[in-house]
Formats: sequence, C-alpha cells, structure tokens
Amino acid sequence: MQATKIATAKSKEWVDTSMQVIRKTVLDMAEQGLFHCTLRFEDTLPQDVVNQEMLLKVLLEENLKGEFVTLPDRPGVQLHISWGTWQLR
Repeated sequence: MQATKIATAKSKEWVDTSMQVIRKTVLDMAEQGLFHCTLRFEDTLPQDVVNQEMLLKVLLEENLKGEFVTLPDRPGVQLHISWGTWQLR
C-alpha cells in the first residue's frame, strides 16, 4: 500500500537524521566521562511506537541502549540512552 511506503520513507529519514544528532551527543557525553544522555523530541514522528521501535533497533546495532519516556506534563517524548556499563548487567 502506498501509505505504508510513504510512512516508512519518512520514518527512515527521521531515524537517519536523529542518529546523526544521537552519535554527536553520545560522543560529547562520553568525552565528559558519562555513560548516558537524554534527548527530548517534540515532533510527532518520535511519539509513534513503530518509529520508536525502529530507532531503538538502530541504537542496539550501535551498542546503545535506548528507552523512550512520555512526558505527561510536556509535549513530546524523552529518549534516555546509555552505553558501556549497561552491557555488564
């Protein structure tokens, strides 16, 4: 169906763009000696569960653990990302 192709293309574009920001943020935090960071998304794509699952899968491929949290009193979602020590648990 055409709707699925359109949504998938937009989702892939969002994941690719988000990963650029995520990689930079993770490296910046790692340079400070940290093993976690939090990003906040206010647009609609990251609020969709399917898009969240796609991004979490890409994070795992890069040895990053991600968790989305919906903010009840604010628009959007937060993405908590950790690396390194989470693999030891």
